[in-house]
Amino acid sequence: MNLLEQELKVNPFEGEKWESSETEEEISPVRDELVERTLEIYSSLTPMEWASDEKDRIGGLELDVLDPCQINVFLHNAIKKKKTSKNQCLIGLFATKLIQNSHNAGNNKFMLSAYDSQLYSIGVELIGKPDRPILISIEGNIGRYCFREAKWCEIQLNGNTVYTIGAYSHNCTYNLYGNAPSQLTSATHNCTYTFFGTLTPANDRYLTISENNVYRTTNPVAFRKLKKRLDKSNTVQLIDSAGKILEVFKK
Repeated sequence: MNLLEQELKVNPFEGEKWESSETEEEISPVRDELVERTLEIYSSLTPMEWASDEKDRIGGLELDVLDPCQINVFLHNAIKKKKTSKNQCLIGLFATKLIQNSHNAGNNKFMLSAYDSQLYSIGVELIGKPDRPILISIEGNIGRYCFREAKWCEIQLNGNTVYTIGAYSHNCTYNLYGNAPSQLTSATHNCTYTFFGTLTPANDRYLTISENNVYRTTNPVAFRKLKKRLDKSNTVQLIDSAGKILEVFKK
């Protein structure tokens, strides 16, 4: 068992939801040379005005390959620094590159402690493989544009999302245990969204421009609302707390 698994106590990829709800003070990250060097590079960057420019800049950086535990230690230290929306976008995009590089090197099962950071743009254009999707579990609340244009990822969020999650993504799975806003998805394809928390689907446009998705919820009221708002080839499922399908609707 690695350090991060010891800290978080539960491995969510073994079929169990995290039971811990740690605070920043409860993690005592172990600093090593690779993490130190990565933090130095991150700290040298001034947030840019536009996220697209930020992504291009980070894409050109030569970074060490970190394992999943080291990436979470990096994230813990980066979050403790300045907490502005531009910084949160920089952190999210920087962490995304670390995850992509790590997965490309053969690592997987990334457990990230986001706390209440409202991280922006984590997972943007993150690409796994059909036979080896990128597995990510996030403990905490995330902000805007997360997992936009991602492909072949499996995401577990033990927290809230304040905006769309996975816009324009393909072949991804999202298990959301916190609150989800009215803007559920946008132009997603072949994705599965499971809502175990509060769901308020109120915006038609975000549902009708997505195709071949499966939306699963434990809330009968949300199930009825989703039935009215879906079209094309999407499917809605009412499930129980164990994930058993109770009712299915498809147009």
